Amino acid sequence: MLKALNQEMSRQLANGCRIHLEGVGYFSPRLTVEGEVSEEMPLRDRNRKVRFAGVNYSSDKRLIDAIGAVQLTHTQHAGHSRVQTDEELDRQLTDFFATHPFLTRQLLQQCCGLMKGKATSVLRQLREEGKLQNIGTDHQPVYVPAPGHYGR
Repeated sequence: MLKALNQEMSRQLANGCRIHLEGVGYFSPRLTVEGEVSEEMPLRDRNRKVRFAGVNYSSDKRLIDAIGAVQLTHTQHAGHSRVQTDEELDRQLTDFFATHPFLTRQLLQQCCGLMKGKATSVLRQLREEGKLQNIGTDHQPVYVPAPGHYGR
């Protein structure tokens, strides 16, 4: 059924039609123009510059009403990594490795309050300093403390 809906919507949108799915919303083609267009150009040349750019979507009121009130949870994270010294980071990792056998980037983010990019750079720095070793693969790294670091 979904495949048939996809095919029919594709056909209708390709023909420039607006589609309304009752209780879901409205779909319409979004167009763009490539290159320069001038009044002097023949209409067929101007038409050749028009390209399909995507699909516009607008929710049906019944869908919005059905969703109702959204339950949100406030997070304490402000979108930036916590500022901490190297000593604080080493202390947090020592505490972490006291109860965990390995570390991943995601665990470092949770443990130390870091964003993805900062956690990645911290891991790279700790490996370069010889404090962590990757026992996983390049694409799925798993880190353990190097001998003599973080209580090991």
